[in-house]
Amino acid sequence: SVASLQVLPGATAPVPVITTPIVGFTWQTGQTISLSGSATDAEDGTIPASSLKWDITLVHANEIDPTNYHLHDITGFTGASGSFIAPDHEYPNWLQISLTATDSNGLKTTVTRRIDPKTITLSFNSNPPGLQVAVNSGSYTTPFSRTAVVGSTNSISATTPQNVGSNTYIFNSWSQGGAASQTLIAPATSSSYTAVFDVSTNVKLTGTVIGTTGSFGNTTSTRDKAFDGSLSTYFDAPVADGGWAGL
Repeated sequence: SVASLQVLPGATAPVPVITTPIVGFTWQTGQTISLSGSATDAEDGTIPASSLKWDITLVHANEIDPTNYHLHDITGFTGASGSFIAPDHEYPNWLQISLTATDSNGLKTTVTRRIDPKTITLSFNSNPPGLQVAVNSGSYTTPFSRTAVVGSTNSISATTPQNVGSNTYIFNSWSQGGAASQTLIAPATSSSYTAVFDVSTNVKLTGTVIGTTGSFGNTTSTRDKAFDGSLSTYFDAPVADGGWAGL
């Protein structure tokens, strides 16, 4: 915890204390977190609840450099106690709880407590290994792992199709079931997930390409793309009806 205070000659600043959450408390997404605290002052005695203000901020840090972070205001209220719902946000993050006490002279003191989330490890594999899987804002080569807050929402996607060497890999299934792209709620314990792919050898047909010339919008999607052996290219005919390609 940290504290800041305002000094007025001849007066003593209040002394706020955060009672709950206690030091070392951890939370999970969606959990109701209860706050309580108090403050005293040499001149005023017990500071009334109406002069106690809470501010809750989520700190979202950079994964590579935790000292590089930005803040999200969650909520704030006045009183000796209250509660809020722990937010859903991508890791790494933590919550900053601040309690400000103001005495009758207008002097203020703020104390702050950091509370960290409960985290687990999400491990990702593919069959065969070495393929791309996206998790939240990044795409990674399997196998790899990511840290997540318990109860948090995470988007996962098995990239399909994807080309490696002379092969094209098409998504087949996830070990937990579901579509190639889906939402994963981080469980209470560390877990593993495997994306299974089918392999299709690229076959490039040879011969003289014939058919409708050009493409819609004069792009590179001309008739030859229908036979180049790639699943990522296609023939986009320049006309709505009657366009064709052949060998």
